[in-house]
Amino acid sequence: MNEPRCLEHGLEWGRRAIGNVPLRDVGPGQLIPMIRWEEHGPLLGERRIREFFGAHPDAGLAITLDNSAWGGPRLGCIDDDSGKHDPGDLPRPKPLGGYRESTRSNGTHDLFRYRISLPPDIPSRVTGLGGFIDVLVGGLMYVAPTANVGRGEYRIITGLEAGIPEFDSVSLALDAASPWLKDAWRAKARGVAREGPGATVRADPRPVPADAAEVLARMRESGRGGELAAWIAEHTVGERRDYSLCFVIAGHAAAVGATTDQLRSVLSCPHPEWAPGPTLDRTVARLCGRPPAGIASLLRYPEGRAADEAAPEPTHRPVVRRSEVERFRRHSRRLARPIVDPKLIEKLQGGESRE
Repeated sequence: MNEPRCLEHGLEWGRRAIGNVPLRDVGPGQLIPMIRWEEHGPLLGERRIREFFGAHPDAGLAITLDNSAWGGPRLGCIDDDSGKHDPGDLPRPKPLGGYRESTRSNGTHDLFRYRISLPPDIPSRVTGLGGFIDVLVGGLMYVAPTANVGRGEYRIITGLEAGIPEFDSVSLALDAASPWLKDAWRAKARGVAREGPGATVRADPRPVPADAAEVLARMRESGRGGELAAWIAEHTVGERRDYSLCFVIAGHAAAVGATTDQLRSVLSCPHPEWAPGPTLDRTVARLCGRPPAGIASLLRYPEGRAADEAAPEPTHRPVVRRSEVERFRRHSRRLARPIVDPKLIEKLQGGESRE
C-alpha cells in the first residue's frame, strides 16, 4: 500500500479542531468530496483521520473553514488568483504572516482567523473581487499537498508552524492584506452596485451571438480594448499565449455575451482550464461579473503591442450632420440684424455728423 499522501497534513489540521474532508480526483479541475461532510460532519479525531487516509492513500485533502459547530476556529481565506487572472492596476494582497500555500493555478491561499461572526446575509464565498480575488469564509478550501491531474498541485509556502493570524473581524483581515480589498468585499457582499473592484456588471442586453464570428465582431465594436483582444484571438495561437492573456481575451468575449462553447472557439486554447465542465462554468460566471481588462493591460503583452501596431486606432475627422446645418441656417435667418447708428460710426472715426 502507498504511503497516504495527505495523512500527516490532515492530522495537523485535526489537532487544531479543523475538519478534514478527503477528495477524489476525477479529472482536470474536478476534485469532489469523498464523504457527506455537510450531513455527517468532516473527519475529526486522530483515529478517524488515520483510518480513512490509510484506506484511501491517494485521497486529496480539503478543510472546513467554519469549524465553530464543533468548537474549532472560524477561518477565512484570501484566494489570490492572479496566477491566471490579470490583476490590472490593483495591488496584490500582502501575506498575512501565517499559513500560506500556492494553488494549482499558481495563485495563493492566505488563511486568517476571525472572532466576530458574520451577519447571516453575508455570503460565505465572494468571488471575482478586482477580477482576481476570492474571499472565502465558509464551505471547503482545498489544501496542500492535494494534486489534481492536468491542473497542478497545492504546495505549502509557509507551514502551520507559523500559526494562523487572528483578527477581530473579516474586514480587518482584508484591510491588512490590501485596503481596496475590504471596500470591494463589503460592496459585493452587500450587493451594492458601484464603481470600482466590487462593482456589479450588467449583462449584455442583446441576444446571444449566433457564432464565434459574431462574438469577435461585437468585441471589435465594443471599444479599443475589445478590438485589440479580437485581433489577438484571430492572429495568435492559443497554446503559445501567456496563460493570463487567454483570460483577458475571454473577459472581452464574455462581456459581449459569448456562450462557453463560443468562448472556447474564440480562444482556441488547449489548456485544461478551458475544458467543458463545472470549472469552465465558474470561470465564465466570474468573467461575466467584472469589466473586461483595459488597453493598458493588453499592451503589457507582446501580442497586445503587435495588435496595436497592426490595427492602428483610426483618426476621425469631425462630422456635422446635414440636418444640423440646415436647422442652423433656418434659425439664423430669423435673427434680427443689428442696426448701427451712422452718428455713432462717425464719432468712432473721429468726426461729427452734420445732420
